[in-house]
Amino acid sequence: MNNMLAGMTGNLYLAKKKSNDVDVEKKLATVEALSFRASDMIQQLLVFARKGRVELKIFDLVPFIKDVMKMFEVVVPENIFVRKELCQDNLFINGDATQLQQVLMNLVNNARDALIGVDNPSIVIKLEKVDADESFKRKYTDLTASIFARITVQDNGCGVNEDDLEHVFEPFFTTKETGSGTGLGLAMSYGAIHNHGGIIEVSSAPDQGTTFEVYLPLSDALNVSADEQMSDDVVQGHGETILLVDDDPDMRSASRDVLESLHYCVIEAEDGVMAIEMFLEYQVEIALVIMDVVMPRMGGVEAIRRISEFSDDVKVIYCTGYDRGEILNNSALSGTECIVSKPYQVHTFSKVVREKLDS
Repeated sequence: MNNMLAGMTGNLYLAKKKSNDVDVEKKLATVEALSFRASDMIQQLLVFARKGRVELKIFDLVPFIKDVMKMFEVVVPENIFVRKELCQDNLFINGDATQLQQVLMNLVNNARDALIGVDNPSIVIKLEKVDADESFKRKYTDLTASIFARITVQDNGCGVNEDDLEHVFEPFFTTKETGSGTGLGLAMSYGAIHNHGGIIEVSSAPDQGTTFEVYLPLSDALNVSADEQMSDDVVQGHGETILLVDDDPDMRSASRDVLESLHYCVIEAEDGVMAIEMFLEYQVEIALVIMDVVMPRMGGVEAIRRISEFSDDVKVIYCTGYDRGEILNNSALSGTECIVSKPYQVHTFSKVVREKLDS
């Protein structure tokens, strides 16, 4: 699935570059965002099944939530008024952006569904900095933090009765009609917030709407340098030659087109055996190998091991649509290698390629 999404996102990036129509670019950007959202959902299902990984990084919640709210335009109907109240302070947390994005999407989707048939439907999304008072500390004795970022998602929908409210975070529990919900969204959200050392609370009453409040402990990091901030700028190549190895022809074609748009020369191979042949033929020209991990005939790890017998300083980026943890457990990789998960943002991938070439 991730291989297919990677091929889609690569082609969407190229289509956006060639489009001169602003409306078309916006629609392509929306499809691209949905593609990455699908990838994130796959990741969350793996996490929920205890087979995925959680990657905690320090980032500012304010720009993060602003970016996530752009996706709400796709999932929230135009008749629903969405009001945002975001604080202007920097709120740095140590979190997994993928998990938190899915939490927000789950809460907003629940609010949207609760507003069906409601007059003047509205959703309020707030972000603020709060200090834990004594009653909060007594209620949650396991918490060590005292300053939190609080995210509130509030609707004026149908609400939930008291008996059902006790079960909303249980797996497979849902108050929606059959076929309208999996009962996993809030359970996943509860687990994700717990993984962040945070708290999620809910209050509701029939016909009075529902309010979810998420508390995330703020990080001690007060400043993040400009270099550490995520940038959408694409880093161009300088005409270097890259050996691109992938058994999926659509994925390989999309990756080749993206790399060529970044001003790289590309040599292709469809598996590890062909990669060795291409490397030996063009060894002098090849500056970097971008290698899929799992392929028929010969996988990427074994191919690089054999290539290293001819060149001990070969630079490699491994790409995989599988979970990184499973790849490390089931291969000879040590974990220190450069591994990129599919699908990837082109601007992020361009930086990884440039950094590897300059290393």
